[in-house]
Amino acid sequence: MRVMGPQVFHNPVVVIFCHSRAELLEAAIQSFIAAEDSESWSLVVIQQIGHHEVDSVLQKYTKEIDYLHSFLPVSDHYLANINHSRLTGWEIAFTDLESNFVIGIEEDTSIARDALIFSKFVFLKYASHPRFRGINFTSF
Repeated sequence: MRVMGPQVFHNPVVVIFCHSRAELLEAAIQSFIAAEDSESWSLVVIQQIGHHEVDSVLQKYTKEIDYLHSFLPVSDHYLANINHSRLTGWEIAFTDLESNFVIGIEEDTSIARDALIFSKFVFLKYASHPRFRGINFTSF
């Protein structure tokens, strides 16, 4: 059995992946801002360019967004663009921001007020267990 040392919660990040649903994106950003302990987390937004309404929402929340990465579609196939968005978000969070804990949500997902505190609790309690791989939340 592999035993790891105590885990440290380092530079936690929430990544929001967005493309076309401006109203839902705004609700997702607002849910992050309203979440308990959100000021301890970085907010990264990965935007596939193409919808002016989304641009307006992102402009409105410039002060709350710590890192915005916008990209042109990399393919005509939506799955390729989604995968590119996710990989880019994880790379920014884990490599550039040196986080060891990242929550990724899509633009149609609002988090509960206690989601960040709950996530931190679960990470600190179970991260040293060799079979722990992460937390899976659900969306509507």
